[in-house]
Amino acid sequence: MHLSSYVLPASGDRQCVAVLELSGDVDLDERQRLIDAVDDAAAGQSTLVMHLDNVRYMDSIGLSVLIRAHKMMRDRGGCFTVVAATPQIRRLVVMTGLDRLFGLHEDLDRAVRAVSAPAA
Repeated sequence: MHLSSYVLPASGDRQCVAVLELSGDVDLDERQRLIDAVDDAAAGQSTLVMHLDNVRYMDSIGLSVLIRAHKMMRDRGGCFTVVAATPQIRRLVVMTGLDRLFGLHEDLDRAVRAVSAPAA
């Protein structure tokens, strides 16, 4: 699994948005590394987008980390959503009903628009 994180700066009426991009396989072997990456990417941020377009495989461990990220952001009054355009990852998120817990978007622009709130 490869991880990359960055922050989209505030622009106009949009606050900063932390983005965590994943690629490869998300499974038990990568659990702690992924948890640490989520914690690092979300540190000090009110909005987190996990970008899964380049994920080939995700098991229940990956889903549990998505749920954890959602709860963490919700508990701090923030927003969390997921980008997944690939059919296999979209199907997994929809089949488990997680798309109703946090948004599921086809691209980063739509995800950012969905979670953006006016800057204070």
